[in-house]
Amino acid sequence: MYILGFDVGSRNLGYSICNFTNEKPILVEANSEYLSDPKIENRLVYLHEKIDSLITEYPISTIGYEAPYMKINNKSTMGLYFIAGLIVFKAAFHNLPVISLSAATVKKEVTGSGKAEKIQVEKAVLNYFQITKKFKTDHASDAAAICIATYKQLEIV
Repeated sequence: MYILGFDVGSRNLGYSICNFTNEKPILVEANSEYLSDPKIENRLVYLHEKIDSLITEYPISTIGYEAPYMKINNKSTMGLYFIAGLIVFKAAFHNLPVISLSAATVKKEVTGSGKAEKIQVEKAVLNYFQITKKFKTDHASDAAAICIATYKQLEIV
């Protein structure tokens, strides 16, 4: 079962692809994209194409993403919601289930504590996949954590 996970960001977006097999979970890819275009509509077009390429390249069965939650309503916050909306749309377009998770849920599923720090999340993800090479960015690590949390949510269902 391949899961595509997203750490939603309007400028820095983390994504990860994980394969959960009967033998062991495999971290296939974990990366982040810096979205430099000042126009949100151009960033959305880029991500639209990027998500399509990932879904085409891998046999994705589920998409998970960390739902944006901000108390402040500003232009940057709105960008997060646009990106999340695009992810949900792409899942529906490709007829894939999509799971929205809060940051606390992701942390709890991965570390056991909903208040874990980023370094604790990264260590738990590295341990889960039994790898030693650290992630290039926090966004890539968080996206891999989202894949794990998505998989665990699917096990509950």
